[in-house]
Amino acid sequence: MGTPFLKLAEVAEELSGQSSRQKKLRTLSTFLMGLEPEEVKPAVRLLLGRHPETAPLEVGWATLGRVTRMLQRALSDEPLSIAEVWNTLSRVAAVRGAGSRRRREVLLRKLFSRATEVEARWLSRCILGEMRTGVSEGLMIEAVARAFGTASGKVALAAALLGELGEVAHILATQRRLPELRIRLFTPVKPMLARPAGGLEEAVRGKVALEYKYDGARVQIHRSHGEVRVFSRRLRELNIPEVVELAALLKAEQLVVEGELIALDSRGRPLPFQDVMRSLGGGAELRLCLFDLLHLEGRDLLTASYAKRWELLRSVAPEDMLAERKLTSSQEEARRFYEKALREGHEGIVAKRLESQYEPGKRSRAWLKLKPSLTLDLAVVGAEWGHGRRRGWLSNLHLAVYHEGELLMVGKTFKGLSDAMLEEITRELLRHRVAESGKVVKVAPSLVVEVAFDEVQRSPRYPSGFALRFARVKRLRRDKSVEDADTLQTLRRIYEAQLRRKGRL
Repeated sequence: MGTPFLKLAEVAEELSGQSSRQKKLRTLSTFLMGLEPEEVKPAVRLLLGRHPETAPLEVGWATLGRVTRMLQRALSDEPLSIAEVWNTLSRVAAVRGAGSRRRREVLLRKLFSRATEVEARWLSRCILGEMRTGVSEGLMIEAVARAFGTASGKVALAAALLGELGEVAHILATQRRLPELRIRLFTPVKPMLARPAGGLEEAVRGKVALEYKYDGARVQIHRSHGEVRVFSRRLRELNIPEVVELAALLKAEQLVVEGELIALDSRGRPLPFQDVMRSLGGGAELRLCLFDLLHLEGRDLLTASYAKRWELLRSVAPEDMLAERKLTSSQEEARRFYEKALREGHEGIVAKRLESQYEPGKRSRAWLKLKPSLTLDLAVVGAEWGHGRRRGWLSNLHLAVYHEGELLMVGKTFKGLSDAMLEEITRELLRHRVAESGKVVKVAPSLVVEVAFDEVQRSPRYPSGFALRFARVKRLRRDKSVEDADTLQTLRRIYEAQLRRKGRL
């Protein structure tokens, strides 16, 4: 029958009551060691609030309300197992077509009818992806490493190369060692990310490569002997014939390249990010701006220097397909390049250290991004019903940073939201509504927005301990998951940089 789901629910309950990171790590690793090998992957994904890979569950709070209303648990039923729960959720994710809502509810009702009170509570949280146990992916990586006697750095790299920590845990549970850590063609690699720079002085220290920071859709292109597949920043496969056609111009049989897909208007000016995907097949000019090469003709390039990777990229890609770039150690030259990027309608620049390796899945100080106003990507954890011309829309967004598996609120804003954004946000949030009190709607986090602000301030009002001054929404970040939201650590760095500039630190 396998390990009862009740055991996972009890572990989740225990984790949610622990504040010590070391205690959480001990609880997680002990639990993973006690599972059957085939149960490890489902357990890791369920505890992280991850759904089966096949497709989104498309189950919200309203559906769960209908499923659980008036349910009576049959005491004679066999206890639920972890495998049963996972297999049923996989079937729910696969349901499509006419009558899909009813069929999902039938499957879920069978699960909940056999669940105890504690199982039902954590089953609901698993389905909504809102575990709130304080278990981040980083902590789970350490727990998997400890449970199966492997270095956490190797587990993190394997997860970045395979795109999924549950799969890495499964390999360790069944084979007791990791295979050679290499890029697998057509398995997307978690992208390396840039950190915000406090200014040009921080970004340009010694000779660096400056690249335009495009407001587009980041893509990773895998090609092998004529077959081409394109993946998003969130590792989802994209069907973009225009990119496949452009990839045919690359002079290599096997490669993995990264770049930004941007859309240009009739004047050749870049369109905003949210318009890029809408522009596919819609007449706007699409341009691919490549900036990195991860694999070439059977050879991984992750440990090669950025300078070497760029040299090889130039050898296989047409000049007009490369990101705009400049090598410099001069603050003044960097400023002119930065201002040129802004004049041409781009977001800013990224400064890259020439000797840096590619670090999959990491936000590295080897890449520093510089934009005209401070921005953070924040998770939406709630909203308030608007009034006046915004009546009927969820308007005042409750914003949070990510910290060790939890979301900590940093403020609210209704500024910067167009009517189209309000309509889209309201539709999204109501699908994930968890509770409502007066004008406030609490949601299971699913949406990330980019927020511009003038300053970070200390504030006892919010759990993060900080608040944003003059926050306004710039755009929705559909390419980011809640776990990709900026962290409390980033917020603290921005605050400390402000103090240094004012001579108070």
